[in-house]
Amino acid sequence: GSLYGFRIRLESTNGFGPWSRQLQVETDPGPPDQPDAPTVVPTGVGNAFKVNWRHPHDNGSIITDFELSLASASRSSEVLDDHLVSKYRIVYQGPDLMTRVQNLEFGAKYLVRVRASNICGQGPWSDATEIQTLVKPPEPPECVSADVQGDQVHVSWMHPTGETSPVCIGYDIEVKGHSSDKYRKSSMVVVARKTCNASMTSCTISQPSCAGEIAIRMRSIGDQGSGHGPWSAPC
Repeated sequence: GSLYGFRIRLESTNGFGPWSRQLQVETDPGPPDQPDAPTVVPTGVGNAFKVNWRHPHDNGSIITDFELSLASASRSSEVLDDHLVSKYRIVYQGPDLMTRVQNLEFGAKYLVRVRASNICGQGPWSDATEIQTLVKPPEPPECVSADVQGDQVHVSWMHPTGETSPVCIGYDIEVKGHSSDKYRKSSMVVVARKTCNASMTSCTISQPSCAGEIAIRMRSIGDQGSGHGPWSAPC
């Protein structure tokens, strides 16, 4: 897919003569070059990532498609040889230079690689980039209940049961209500948030200034960098 120019001149004992007229030749296009290894960016969710990549040289034909493939890698070795890697599977195909890879297994290693295609065919796969997912965050607290007492909302709950790793180090409490702002839509919005220590099973929140009913939900915060777990059902 490149244009080349050729010319010739002759040499005698008196030196070189003038150059000939140039002859131009264009080579046929070919599949794209190998891309650089993709870049992985955490999304704030322990088992999801945003993956970016760049255009490789197209070799004379516009790139029309990218494929991103994902493979699970062995957690028992730091050396990610071919025999330690499960079969790659395509997780994205399209023209974009970014996609979100989500719903991965918690606490696991993966490899991602990308290749480009044009009308001439598929180029080679890039080198692989490793993804390390975080451990699964703790489950939300149980039996969340709320009771309005004057201008205070008393919230109580029970510690989550089941798996103890990662350890719960705190709770987030979110209060939703109908905002009194006349420019907002009538749907419920977050009007108050509070974070509590993991040793607590109740707390008090000043009743927010909102119209109508309120809804309260909670989630656990885990150690080991696991972050926030899922929200409980609202009460």
